[in-house]
Amino acid sequence: MDMGDVETFLSHLAGSRDCSANTQRIALNAIVYLYKRFMGVGIDDLQFTLARAQRCLPVVYSREENVAILSQLRGVPSYCRFVLRTSILAVIIFMFAPGKATKIALFRSY
Repeated sequence: MDMGDVETFLSHLAGSRDCSANTQRIALNAIVYLYKRFMGVGIDDLQFTLARAQRCLPVVYSREENVAILSQLRGVPSYCRFVLRTSILAVIIFMFAPGKATKIALFRSY
């Protein structure tokens, strides 16, 4: 593989494969490592098409959707839900409780 093949491959990832910029960067780093470490050849200035950074929109559920999802949990996942809810509550109380005695009493109750 010469430098033209490397440029073609990286451009192919961005164009035909529609990969993310991070995927293309990882492929580039792997190729540079391979060439330097095992072939003893340095890769200089490559001219290839950069992948566009893909926008990821966060998925946000409403309170009702969260309740519906969590109510379907059974067994171990249900126990994990309980632990998660109580630990979040404990952290909130711990952060905002006015005195040390309240904080100690809270953790002794568990």
